[in-house]
Amino acid sequence: MLQVNTLHGYKLEDLIELQNKTKSSYTKIALQAIRGFSNDEIIKSPALSKVSIVSHVKRWNILGF
Repeated sequence: MLQVNTLHGYKLEDLIELQNKTKSSYTKIALQAIRGFSNDEIIKSPALSKVSIVSHVKRWNILGF
């Protein structure tokens, strides 16, 4: 089970704002994963594979942005 362990001091509203402002599809999908979208919802997007999504969330848990 993939789980976000910390928001690294961000509020959910901050992450939504970042997601809405970014032009990067990769960043948008990573932010969706961080905000708690299910893997199935995220994987429907053609931009990233399931492996990439897991990698983004694991990296987020360790480093944040």
